[in-house]
Amino acid sequence: MADHDQYMSDEDVKVANFSDQDAPVDDTEELIEDVQEQKQNGNIDKARKLGRLLAQEVDSNDGEFIFGLDQQESADIICQRRLLLAFVVNYGLEIYLKNQLVSQTAQNTFFETIQNTSPSIDKDIKQQGAFSYYYLCVRDSEKPAEAIGKTFAELCDRKGDCIYAKLGSALFEYFLVVVDDRVKALQFQE
Repeated sequence: MADHDQYMSDEDVKVANFSDQDAPVDDTEELIEDVQEQKQNGNIDKARKLGRLLAQEVDSNDGEFIFGLDQQESADIICQRRLLLAFVVNYGLEIYLKNQLVSQTAQNTFFETIQNTSPSIDKDIKQQGAFSYYYLCVRDSEKPAEAIGKTFAELCDRKGDCIYAKLGSALFEYFLVVVDDRVKALQFQE
């Protein structure tokens, strides 16, 4: 028992000192203020409109995803084009909309619209790992367009095919411009 008491002394116990300075900050008030400000300046409504517009692009049979379309492309490759566009929409909203609340609102509206209007595309987004692979490309690569191109080729079962890799890179860059243009057109408030 003596050995047990040796390890249970109060000398090793540190008591946390929480002063007002160290207390966790309550962000609730800031969030409420941001929500009110973004609603008042029209950014929330614009974000919802943007999410719906971009979802229509992914869903439309003549939408932006057909850029450079070869009529001989299979349904699987067309699906990969749509998935890449959907990824770029999500990613582009993160980088082009400076306010996180506004960006998240546009993203949520985008995915809700896809889910409601295009269940098969929604299913593809959820079941395929394309988003994860593309996020790794933009996060880990010094040349994200090139990495996304190679990943796009692999997802199209064309690993090592430089034409599909270039196509994927071109689509990524083109889709980013599309998202940026749509964001600029709505003139979000800073």
